[in-house]
Amino acid sequence: MRDGVSDGAELPRISEACLYSHLITRPTGRAVRMGIEQGLVGRPGPVLTLVDFRNVAIIDFSCADEIVAKLAHAALSCTGPPLRFYLFTGLEEHHLDPVESALRRRSLAITGERADGTPCLLGEADRRLRRPWALVGRLGRATPGSLVPSCAATTDDARRLLEELHARRLLLRLASEFLSLRAAASATAGGGQR
Repeated sequence: MRDGVSDGAELPRISEACLYSHLITRPTGRAVRMGIEQGLVGRPGPVLTLVDFRNVAIIDFSCADEIVAKLAHAALSCTGPPLRFYLFTGLEEHHLDPVESALRRRSLAITGERADGTPCLLGEADRRLRRPWALVGRLGRATPGSLVPSCAATTDDARRLLEELHARRLLLRLASEFLSLRAAASATAGGGQR
């Protein structure tokens, strides 16, 4: 481990949380988040939780703050093993505004996927981070050298960008490669780690 960031020696274990119905009010959001967090207690190694929004008819700002923003914040606060990553899937247009507002209020970002599978980076992340994030998402995995000259002037510049994305839990590092969270979930599923 270096600077509180995993050395990326292993694929994450997968956890799944399926949300449903009308997610309104802060107490509802708190209960949902606590249920997700409780399911992670005692899980060894890095864990990637897939949070499925497909069956969420509505989510308000207070629920988005309690669930999405606070899970993202907790993932950043966890500097030692086990590291936590979240991939928010099944996002529809009506989910985006409350989620984006909650994240921006706390200066956070998350990796998401729209209902059609299109990846999206939501919340606070500037263009210098969005570009390498999108490229790694398109490729599935990348090394710092593979981002030169697309996103960075030098391999060291690219490494710093990728390390920042990893530190913000928007990409996962595996040895010398960086994986999109979707690629990490697919690799883990193929390897049978649950």
